[in-house]
Amino acid sequence: MLKKLSLAFSIVLFCCSIALAASPVLFYSDLTSGPKVGGQDNKGAFVTISGKNFGATRGSSYITIGGGQADNYPVWTDTKIAFQLGANAATGNITVTTSEGTSNGVPFTVRAGNIYFVSGSSPNDPGTGTFTDPWRSPRSYYTAMRAGDICYIRIGTYNGQYGANGHFNIGIPAEAADGAALNEIAWVAYPGEAVKFDALGQVSNGNTMEGNIDLDASGYYVFSGFRLYSSARSSVRIVTNGNRIINNECVGNNVFSYSIINPAGCNGVKIYGNELRGAANENKLDHPLYVGYGADNVDFGWNYIHDNRIGVGAAIEINQDYALRDNIVFENIRIHDNVIDCRNSSEALRAIGIVATGRGSTVYVYNNVIIEPGADSWATWNYGLYQLSGSAYFYNNTVYNSKGTYAFHLYTYTEGSYVYAPETVEIKNNIFYNQNGCNYLFIENESSMSRVTVSNNCYYGNGNGPTRDTAAVNANPLFYNAASRDFHLQSGSSAINKGTDLTTIVARDLDGLLRPQGTAFDIGAYEYASGYTGTTPTPDPEPEPEPTPTPTPTPTPTPTPTTQDTTPPSAITNLRVTGYSRNSITLYWFAPGDDGHIGTAASYDIRYSTAFIDEFNFAAATKVANPPAPALSGTKKSFVVNGLLIGTRYYFAIKTKDEAGNISAISNIVSGQTKSKDDLGTIIRKKLRH
Repeated sequence: MLKKLSLAFSIVLFCCSIALAASPVLFYSDLTSGPKVGGQDNKGAFVTISGKNFGATRGSSYITIGGGQADNYPVWTDTKIAFQLGANAATGNITVTTSEGTSNGVPFTVRAGNIYFVSGSSPNDPGTGTFTDPWRSPRSYYTAMRAGDICYIRIGTYNGQYGANGHFNIGIPAEAADGAALNEIAWVAYPGEAVKFDALGQVSNGNTMEGNIDLDASGYYVFSGFRLYSSARSSVRIVTNGNRIINNECVGNNVFSYSIINPAGCNGVKIYGNELRGAANENKLDHPLYVGYGADNVDFGWNYIHDNRIGVGAAIEINQDYALRDNIVFENIRIHDNVIDCRNSSEALRAIGIVATGRGSTVYVYNNVIIEPGADSWATWNYGLYQLSGSAYFYNNTVYNSKGTYAFHLYTYTEGSYVYAPETVEIKNNIFYNQNGCNYLFIENESSMSRVTVSNNCYYGNGNGPTRDTAAVNANPLFYNAASRDFHLQSGSSAINKGTDLTTIVARDLDGLLRPQGTAFDIGAYEYASGYTGTTPTPDPEPEPEPTPTPTPTPTPTPTPTTQDTTPPSAITNLRVTGYSRNSITLYWFAPGDDGHIGTAASYDIRYSTAFIDEFNFAAATKVANPPAPALSGTKKSFVVNGLLIGTRYYFAIKTKDEAGNISAISNIVSGQTKSKDDLGTIIRKKLRH
């Protein structure tokens, strides 16, 4: 089974597929350069590309690099392909060709370099670093690595200290080798294998491991495809230039440490396709992504942020204390094509905050889907998006079910004798779908701001939008199925062809479709595509108001089988935690079918553990007694797991079996923490303060 991260990336692509034939679209690759010889079978570097519409299996499809076809495809899914360069590769664009056409290209440079391998189960210690005799420890690669080198880490959990002395699994200090542009030093999980770096309080060389990767003084590194588990400090801390953090599952931030991923003072960093979750310190000053110290040209795209218990802290914050005093400027920060789910925190999260930045700072926020931002139980921080400084451009975002007092807040802020105020602000082509009572936009002290432009946005849920938006669309945007988090537009949506042209920034939508598809730009993260039919709807347990019904595709009945049943139930992809007590956690999901999404399955196997669950350790997790009986595909199911310890975080997963004994793949993994003994007192104190 592929790593769980493949599921995370499919969620960023929003668990939706276009039913009509669609040409492949390429978003990015993990490596941008590498050798075409050496390594496994002398076929060169493995490269992983991410995008859409590749097809579930390869068939006759293929990849070219500079016009030459790739060799060896160990992973091929609809959204991700891993391949070896092979002898025919040349410098040029990587493209994917299927029966529906050829994709856009992403650039790649074929160059010289060494390829190494590490396996924790290697029979030899240390080994020689080849495919047939891999090093046993990543420390061997750290010692040997030079610019242009690539190392593939094989399946396993690595919980030691493999870089410089310190509190990170891999610390990269000044004395470590430097990479260079198109000659990076790469650490990559071997394609299709689950590779975990674990800093959950492990002790190595007398140091307690608290974080995973610390790019402290040397730059141009690539870290791709790992599971990064940290207990305290950031999973990834970046203070050097030219690094790429690609397709990692980043879990941690359990004590106050500002972030899961923290680019600070760096330049030219790419953070693509990662899953950021599991922060659990209840501190509003912590953030899954925290951009600090005047970082420039940080590109944060195609990531999935969810399930972070950090109070009302913003999921993404750009900030540096005393930025005006110290003239700390953030240039060209780009936040795009992400899914930011603000639910499942101790308080509903705010989504994106631009706080203290120096004059001339620029931030671009576009093509994001933001779910349920805002903190409705707090009087001070009850908004979803906010800007206090710099110039920011909010384009073509879909902001769904905002709560609190307002969805977007522009205001000024005083730090000593320095006054921060937004400079240029543009809010265009966004969908604001609010809960009743949550206002759309609030601007304080606008006279202190250089220019605020609000136009061509769609407003729904709390009456009409602000009158200053003279091109406002005040109507239901008609999402295909908001309850199942499908925010594509229906054919009758009033958001179609109502946007303004923003091609220079937002050339494609979240699906990778070129804008516009019609006569003008559409509003929101998705362009309307004729023929889109989405996936089987799976409504939430508490669906938000949606007055206009959304279409529900009717599955075609399965004929009576005449041969042995070999089709397993589909994997559950919508498992979530909906309730907590001191000794129990409530799970919620929608029933899969007997054969894929059709019919009624036979039984559920529900497992839980205090450690993360995956395909490899599922059987070792605790099995729940007396799970509920399955029901017809699409039926809401819930179950209370009792007998849990107080104040403890648990992970949950489900497999489904049919009457023929076929078993589904593992569900999405969720986590929840039982309440602690003082929860009631904490609640009372909060009420007394307010």
